[in-house]
Amino acid sequence: MPRQGPGRGLAPGARRCRAAASLRRRASRRAAGSSRLAGIGRRADLRPGRLRRLRPARRRGGPLSGIVGIWNRDGEPLEASLVARCSATLAHRGLDGEEHWIRGPVGLACQLLRVTPESADERQPMLDTAGAALVFDGRLDNRDEVLAQLSRTTDVGAASSDPALVLAAYRAFGDTFAARLAGDFAFGLFDPAGPRLILGRDALGVRPLFYARAGATVLFASEIKALLAHPRAVRRPDVDILATYLMSGAWDPDGRTLFDGVRYLLPSHVAIVTPESLAVRRVWDFDGQRQIRLGSFEEYAEGFREHFARAVRRRLRSAYPVAVSVSGGLDSSSIFAVARRLTRDERHLPPVRGYSYTFPAGSAADESEYVAELERDWGGTELFPSPPAGVLAAPREAVWHIEAPLMDELWRSSRGVLARARAGGARVLMTGHWGDQILCPDGYLLDLFHGLAWRRLIAHFGQLGRWNGTARRYFIDKFLRDVVKEALPRPLVTLLRRLRPRHADAWYAPAFRARANHVGEWPADGGRFATAHARSLYAEARSSFYMMCREWENKTAAMYGLDFAVPFMDRDLIAYLMAIPGDVQTRGGVSKALLRHALGGILPDRIARRNTKSDFTDFVNDGLANEWDGLIECFHPGAAAARRGFVETDVVRAALQRLRGRPRSEDALLVWSLSDLVGLEYWLRAFFDDDKGESTWPRESDRTGSLISHPA
Repeated sequence: MPRQGPGRGLAPGARRCRAAASLRRRASRRAAGSSRLAGIGRRADLRPGRLRRLRPARRRGGPLSGIVGIWNRDGEPLEASLVARCSATLAHRGLDGEEHWIRGPVGLACQLLRVTPESADERQPMLDTAGAALVFDGRLDNRDEVLAQLSRTTDVGAASSDPALVLAAYRAFGDTFAARLAGDFAFGLFDPAGPRLILGRDALGVRPLFYARAGATVLFASEIKALLAHPRAVRRPDVDILATYLMSGAWDPDGRTLFDGVRYLLPSHVAIVTPESLAVRRVWDFDGQRQIRLGSFEEYAEGFREHFARAVRRRLRSAYPVAVSVSGGLDSSSIFAVARRLTRDERHLPPVRGYSYTFPAGSAADESEYVAELERDWGGTELFPSPPAGVLAAPREAVWHIEAPLMDELWRSSRGVLARARAGGARVLMTGHWGDQILCPDGYLLDLFHGLAWRRLIAHFGQLGRWNGTARRYFIDKFLRDVVKEALPRPLVTLLRRLRPRHADAWYAPAFRARANHVGEWPADGGRFATAHARSLYAEARSSFYMMCREWENKTAAMYGLDFAVPFMDRDLIAYLMAIPGDVQTRGGVSKALLRHALGGILPDRIARRNTKSDFTDFVNDGLANEWDGLIECFHPGAAAARRGFVETDVVRAALQRLRGRPRSEDALLVWSLSDLVGLEYWLRAFFDDDKGESTWPRESDRTGSLISHPA
């Protein structure tokens, strides 16, 4: 199958998701950039319990906010140098300065990027009068609602920053405050009155947040490398998760990461840490029983238009220009067109510019003619030619920033979008990623089947595949599998999933392949949902694999000081789409029919009628043709993956020699497999070895504890 997917440029996981559905769930490679730790200038107040201001040296780009926290729950005083050490690994995220707060055994740090107008004078960590301290990375979307719920006696108002509202909400509502927050965010809040530490994350996991325990110490951070900087941290891969990901693309839905003992906080959850315990609980979820039934298709389209415009407007809340990664596809073009119209009609919004890379004219990847339509109608686009593809472009820097064994075949192109957006003064980058997942769920086919609307079902099958580039046979096969799964007992389906044969590249060692679980994620419980459509869309929004991809997207944009914003991941938009009939979204079997109709007069007509996707297969295969020698050189007998028993170098080298002589493939499966292989090697080198193949960190026997972060 040719490569297709929701958007291009910058997203690990976005380009492959739809195309790989019939092959294996696999992420596209969107990562990279250079890792720079800025020098630190003079200090401000260093007394315990006070903010410590550190001024970073000037460096290329302007990074994204990063948060770090350490709590020695046994009461051991925390050294200021240790907080600085962990925070320094996130220096690439803090254009607007770095500050620390330390009080006895606890310390917080923030690498700050100010984006919103209300954040102009913001300082973090932020303290309240009762002594609670907060570090916050993100954007609140329901500020007016939160303000309306707060007492008039509070000292926050319309001009207050988002962290100030979060801290006031905690003081007003206690443990329930996190459930009242909407937006893209991650935070850590320490209250000495407990004492307790509260970690929270947004509904869909757009902002990353990781945590771990090192003996009596609890750590959290925006990126894993900050946790690993702690002297008690044990750097080692979680082999079971690593093997499962590489063999099947599945991701652990319960919080385990590729690093042993390091966990991600689940979206819509908080972790409450006390001296004796660590408990994780959900604070918000979609209402699967909610149903919206309107009188006409036009009314549904009007509702979509309102929710979609609001999703875009929320991500335009910036004191700086906003960039949009534009491909010419339906999703990114819709965002760009709506954003340009909003800024035209609402003068207080920031300027919006679109950035797009082009491919050889007339090729399957060329979308420049559609970008030209956007330029004609709305202006504000900038095009540049795409450099050659390849899996060996800045591999060490790529895996260091994403913290996963991924290579991006189009990294040079992605880097160009990032650099141009940042050079244009932007601090927010919007993309059309995840439009395919949110606008094209196929669970509604089961609703038509159960509703005995079989004639309409057959009509939809007749159209599906003509409008989104996916073979019609895929939809029929998946529908039949879904019907069978509904009829079978859940334990039997789980057993069949375990027994299902899986593809695994021969160069992975048998013992390593055997560590893979392969079960993956179970679909959402049907009893919680009014329709199969709602269940299907919920499963897409809640997929831990897609959540992991959004973490990678955030880290990728952070390299260039950009806040990665995804309107299709707006929780109110998703809630609306879950509640309406699924066949309305795909009216008559036309993919994204609701969006096409709702944006009439805004989206150029040629794009609105588009029924194709760009195909990068030939482009990335051409890039591979120039990298065979480099690929073979990667896998010498002393390679990191070989020393750990993950691959067999003689098998790898023989396979590469054999593959280089065969005709160019008609699909991108080989490139994807080689990207995984190279990503594994450089990920192991970056996080576990130095250039001599030796550990870059103290031996495990030299440490006083291990990172074990399962809830206590």
